[in-house]
Amino acid sequence: MRSALQVNPYVPECLLDRVREPMPSRYVPGDISEATVYENLAFSAWKAVGGAREWLKRNADPHDTANS
Repeated sequence: MRSALQVNPYVPECLLDRVREPMPSRYVPGDISEATVYENLAFSAWKAVGGAREWLKRNADPHDTANS
């Protein structure tokens, strides 16, 4: 998890509906625009897997050094 958060810390915020952004026409790697594109592509999969978003909520704290 730590590696994923280093690549783009905005993804969990988008998947957990904490941040709502319009779909961009282009994106910047590591930016909220990239996270928004990923959310639009992958949200249904995260929602379909029971407990996935709850797991993400528990494990996506970028300040938690236990996440790896």
